[in-house]
Amino acid sequence: MSSDASPHSFKALPGGLRLEQVLEAQLALLTSYVPVSQWLVADSTEFTEPVHLYGEFCVGPLWLAGFLLPSQGWSTKGMPAYFSWRRSESRSEIQGQPVCVIKVPLSAGSARKACRQVLVGVVGGQLAPPVIDPADHHRISLCLDSLAQFFELLEQLQDANRKLLEVRESSSRDPLTKALNRWGWNDRLRALQADDDVAIVFIDVDFLKEINDTQGHGAGDRLLQSLVQIANGLLRREDCLARIGGDEFAVMIKAANRLDADMLQERLRKALSEAGIFVSMGAAFKSEAGTLVKALRLADARMYKEKRAKRQPRLEADRVDI
Repeated sequence: MSSDASPHSFKALPGGLRLEQVLEAQLALLTSYVPVSQWLVADSTEFTEPVHLYGEFCVGPLWLAGFLLPSQGWSTKGMPAYFSWRRSESRSEIQGQPVCVIKVPLSAGSARKACRQVLVGVVGGQLAPPVIDPADHHRISLCLDSLAQFFELLEQLQDANRKLLEVRESSSRDPLTKALNRWGWNDRLRALQADDDVAIVFIDVDFLKEINDTQGHGAGDRLLQSLVQIANGLLRREDCLARIGGDEFAVMIKAANRLDADMLQERLRKALSEAGIFVSMGAAFKSEAGTLVKALRLADARMYKEKRAKRQPRLEADRVDI
């Protein structure tokens, strides 16, 4: 049967080339004792979306998942311990080819420590299981032990990677507002490509000190949390918001023209004002400033210019009172 999968191909297997090479060697050795057209691995609790690991003959994973689920119709006759097999009742579902499927739950060591995975072999072109020399049963058991240990280590590696990503994500977030913190903001800036044009918007909350002094820090905290919630509701997925100081925030708007950036600022200013949150803003494009660093400085300068303009009438009023 023709297939888009080349011999010894690996699909959806995480871990990189070295892990693929290790698994390829293990499955090649097992195939020398248990001749099959392809190997797949499935979750023994669900049999959903089996992963094609090795071989040329490729049945569809959805078909195979449905084929594995019935608990009846499996035979152990003529197979090593822990193996079972069954044949396809409908050849048309797999391009008219007769197929036999064998499966074995992976387990390791003398205590046969069970893993979640079940190894599945597909024998193309026949309805009978492959002929296996009884003298090879012990070697097959050792191969399965090795494969079980491989997948157990792979699960541990994936778990460690997930925890690392969780720690990384947690360390890049402001604990109060859940917006990016300065470290996370800088990380997003570093991830930009040289030809990416972005709009940078700096936001400074007006009167936060007065709110903290008169209403308590809890009120100020709730105001900051509301600001982030409102802003996130207006930003696109590819944009980002960060809290870079006590009352300072930064927004990065990707792939937007000046009109889009101006409209976003106005919508954000209006939504915040309606919530009783008053801010000063300044924006700049990377293409306008020449470099990202200059755009950051220009946006910051424009934000402080607006903030000073708001303070001036208050200072003059204070002088009159004096």
